[in-house]
Amino acid sequence: MKGGDFAKVDLNTLDIVKNFMKPKDIKKAVSIIQKHHKEFERKWDEYFS
Repeated sequence: MKGGDFAKVDLNTLDIVKNFMKPKDIKKAVSIIQKHHKEFERKWDEYFS
């Protein structure tokens, strides 16, 4: 993943809301999100608590 490409992924459903990435890059990003899902949620909750 390089450049200014980005995507918005719903952490609860892993649905891709917006995608400006190449197919192989979004696949890798979603894989990383799945792997670290609980950690992302925990950090989100800590930040907004």
